[in-house]
Formats: sequence, structure tokens, C-alpha cells
Amino acid sequence: MLLRRVFAILLAAAVLVVVLGFLLPDKTTVERSVTIERAPEEIFDVLVDLRQFPHWAPWLENIS
Repeated sequence: MLLRRVFAILLAAAVLVVVLGFLLPDKTTVERSVTIERAPEEIFDVLVDLRQFPHWAPWLENIS
């Protein structure tokens, strides 16, 4: 009896997850923007120089 109840609860939870998955949107869009007050040539020179990479890479901010 207890096993049947646990199975029913797990089955209901699995069905709920599947139904909620179908209700979620197909695509999401995340956009970020920043305004840089420098000449495009100056920015390009920094971005193409791999020695400058640690200075501008945002994902390296928290690495010690």
C-alpha cells in the first residue's frame, strides 16, 4: 500500500514536470549592452591583443 502511494506521488511529480515543460516558452533572449566612449580603432586594438585579455574579460573578475 505504501509502495503504491509513493509510486503514485512520483508519477504525478514526473507528469507535472513534463506538463510544465510544455508550457514554458520555446526561446528566451538575453541582451546586454554597454556604451564605450572610445574610438572603435582603440577598442579593436585592445580586443585583438591577447596580452590585454585579462584586463577586459568580464568572466575573469572573480578569479584570484
